[in-house]
Amino acid sequence: MSNVKVFIGTNNKAKFADAIRVAEDYPNLDIVGPADFEIAADPEETGDTYYANAKLKRDFFINALRQLGKKHIYVIGDDGGIEIDALNGEPGIHSRRWKDSQNAMTDQEIIDYALERMANVPEPDRTAHFAGVIALGHTDFDLDEELPFRLTGTLLTEPVSKGSNLDGYPFRRLFYMPNYEMMLSELSDLAVEDRPDGFLSHRELGLQRAFDAILELEQAQ
Repeated sequence: MSNVKVFIGTNNKAKFADAIRVAEDYPNLDIVGPADFEIAADPEETGDTYYANAKLKRDFFINALRQLGKKHIYVIGDDGGIEIDALNGEPGIHSRRWKDSQNAMTDQEIIDYALERMANVPEPDRTAHFAGVIALGHTDFDLDEELPFRLTGTLLTEPVSKGSNLDGYPFRRLFYMPNYEMMLSELSDLAVEDRPDGFLSHRELGLQRAFDAILELEQAQ
């Protein structure tokens, strides 16, 4: 199989780094992103579901690549959020405007609000999930694949600043993985060979699923 070009639809450096990490196990995939084509913009996320936002991102970048005359490229868009069981799945897609659905909250405001809402929830019931969807498409033909991903942990009663890439991701200061006795942010920082039991973050799980789907599509052609 000749190498397959895969475009990661985000200007977020941390998300792109996740893709590069996962792609180390896929030598037939060449990972590219907006910076490789001087695409500086990102679409506005106006959807009301993870998949709606993921499709907005995917289609935005497919159109941008087509306008540049680029072909033979798979395109990935993704979106996700955190779902807290004790709060009936809140905040989900609306974490940044969680409190009143209108005003954007700072990282600290989100952390404080989460702890306030969870104040009387006992430890066994503090489960939460990083969940989301990858929308997979292609520059040359109609392709609309929805690939969900999900990772379960628990929310601490106090924030902990461990691991990198915490700014802009408030729940990383609360999301604990009991099976590994580490914060999700700590686990995500580990080199693949140092991770316990082949651990992958939620986004890495989604990317792995997308890369597997791409290889299956290529083999079927």
